[in-house]
Amino acid sequence: MSLKNVNHQKRSFTWSMEKPSAKDYFLTVFIFAVCTLIGLLFQKLNFTDTNIVTIYILGVLLTSIVTDGYLCSVAGSFLSVFLFCFFLTEPRMSFKTYAVGYPVTFFIMLISSVLTGALAAKLKTHAKLSTQLAFRTQILFDTDRLLQKAKGETEILDVTCTQLLRLLNRNITAYVVENGTLSEGKLFSGEKEDTEDFLIPEEQQIAKWVCENRQHAGASTHHFPQAKCLYLAIRSGDNVYGVIGIPLQKETLDTFEYSILLSVINECALAMENAKNALEKEKNAVMAKNEQLRADLLRAISHDLRTPLCSISGNADMLLGNSDRLDEATKHQIYSDIYDDSEWLIGVVENLLSITRLNDGRLKFKFTDQLLDEVIAESLRHISRKHDDYKIVTDCEELVLARMDVRLIMQVLVNLIDNAIKYTPPGSVICIRGTKTDGKAQITVEYEDGKPVRLDTVIVSCQHAEEKSQKDLEREIRQKVLRPALRLLPPDEDTRILINPSGKFVVGGLDADTGLTGRKLMVDCYGSIAPHGGGAFSGKDATKVDRSGAYMARYIAKNMVAAGLAEKCLVSLAYAIGVAEPVMVQVDTFGTGIVCADDCLAAAIPLVFGLTPKQIIDHFKLQRPIYSQTAVFGHFGRKEFPWERTDKVEALRSALL
Repeated sequence: MSLKNVNHQKRSFTWSMEKPSAKDYFLTVFIFAVCTLIGLLFQKLNFTDTNIVTIYILGVLLTSIVTDGYLCSVAGSFLSVFLFCFFLTEPRMSFKTYAVGYPVTFFIMLISSVLTGALAAKLKTHAKLSTQLAFRTQILFDTDRLLQKAKGETEILDVTCTQLLRLLNRNITAYVVENGTLSEGKLFSGEKEDTEDFLIPEEQQIAKWVCENRQHAGASTHHFPQAKCLYLAIRSGDNVYGVIGIPLQKETLDTFEYSILLSVINECALAMENAKNALEKEKNAVMAKNEQLRADLLRAISHDLRTPLCSISGNADMLLGNSDRLDEATKHQIYSDIYDDSEWLIGVVENLLSITRLNDGRLKFKFTDQLLDEVIAESLRHISRKHDDYKIVTDCEELVLARMDVRLIMQVLVNLIDNAIKYTPPGSVICIRGTKTDGKAQITVEYEDGKPVRLDTVIVSCQHAEEKSQKDLEREIRQKVLRPALRLLPPDEDTRILINPSGKFVVGGLDADTGLTGRKLMVDCYGSIAPHGGGAFSGKDATKVDRSGAYMARYIAKNMVAAGLAEKCLVSLAYAIGVAEPVMVQVDTFGTGIVCADDCLAAAIPLVFGLTPKQIIDHFKLQRPIYSQTAVFGHFGRKEFPWERTDKVEALRSALL
């Protein structure tokens, strides 16, 4: 590729001889006019010529600092000599001089001025190069940091183009390779006009050529020089992941811009290669998991085949050997058992056929909501009839609804029961227990421009067995729940993760938490417009933030509006069990905020209001017998309740104004 002005020495000379602007000419003339006036003043004060020459050298130095390039400083050097000779030497208003030594003075003055200007310009050049180097380093650092967080080729390309737009301050076109072909171009623009020509079919064909040939092309190159953009391939080795287009209609890239452009594109290519490798690694992991699942399923099914086959064989042998001695009822029962076992075998064979769909990813589980007690009862029907020496009992909580593939779960239960029978002595009691575990999760997410950007707080409360340690539970929750669930928006170093913040959670469900369920919060309190949870709180006591927290949120919102801070206000509080302070305080004024933004209002709330459950209880005196009053006519909009007061108006104003 041949870029214009890419030779470093030629570019340096061109920059040093940069044509001054009209502003530079004006500043040069102005500086030396001032120097001449100061020189005339020094002469009236009887200062020596040496002092006056120093003023002009200082003028040359200032000119070098405030103007671009060498031309103005060199011109200023000559101008200073001419002005000194014309205005400050006898005879004045002429270039003649009576003093014998003045020509030497003029020559030394000229040399000194030129050297001063040259050194000042050189220092200025070094400062500019240092600034460029610092900017390049910062761009590369930011690009590397952002690319590490990016997920997928599309996001990586967006980050790259955004950084190039910041670097070059010109429009960027980008193409990504999808399934072996180049996608439609995407424009990243800081301007609103004259951008549509960058994605015309002719330009897209050049980008496609760059992708296929792995070469640069377009403006300022030997290939398609008539193009509006310079196109560079995002490649790593022989792999091309995309194409970047840089418009070069007005001016070309200098050496510095081109070098950092290549650095950013190389960073992008490396990130895309890493993303591709990570995706392949994930696919390989899925294939390995599928293979393991296939092997486990084969072992399970081979076990499943034996039980019904033995039953069918035994029943058939009984019919063959004792058919004439069996009554009709017994025969009918044997026929029914053979039929049931045959149906079971058909299901097993269907599952065997599903194994063939594992390798190509077509195996799909048929999840349905099933009552656990019914699934257990159906599984027991398929247990071998030769296990009369064992007592099998079930202990299943009422109406335990679980989502499952019922046929596979039944196979699991049959295998477990058969193994229990095989390895326990006759007369043993085999208990099948089904229970509902209690638990909840709460996630607080930060949004920017309507998009989630980071996780602030993650709370998981999970019921567990008595012997389960908190350490083991936290490890399992992190590995099996949080890691897959938070893959799209992973936590950072500042994200708070709280797992069972209250400590042990052995007793749960209906044994630990009861309340009224018929009256819902929305209807009970606000009507259908309020965007809050629908759980009932009339049956909660004051220690439950379902109730006391709702009162405090109402109290805060009323005082916000009464203080003239907003016309509308919605206050949201979020708590974690075992954590006194709320994990989230949020204000939404629906765009009616007057004093400051909603997050500013939210930050002022803890300064004015006590938000722990104890502080709320003490403030509203919720341990008084007020619950007969709240049981009728609603909880809000009634002046007799303390959360309807607006006595925090002045405190809010003082905190914000």
